[in-house]
Amino acid sequence: FEEDRELINGLWSAVIEFHKTPNTQRDTTADLYLAFYEKEEAPNHLIKTGMKFELTTNRVIARGIIETLKI
Repeated sequence: FEEDRELINGLWSAVIEFHKTPNTQRDTTADLYLAFYEKEEAPNHLIKTGMKFELTTNRVIARGIIETLKI
């Protein structure tokens, strides 16, 4: 997450559920959930509208922006 570039909150696994297949520019929308979000140490405070994030393996594989929150 852009507010945690130093990874103070560590790396977390996420579940991504695509709404549709990415287009030729690789753009799409999806729902993102942190795995183990219920854990006290989960960085849920970083999940907020407008937050930019990167998905990584051993390299960046996707970039995104949180547009809305579902409660």
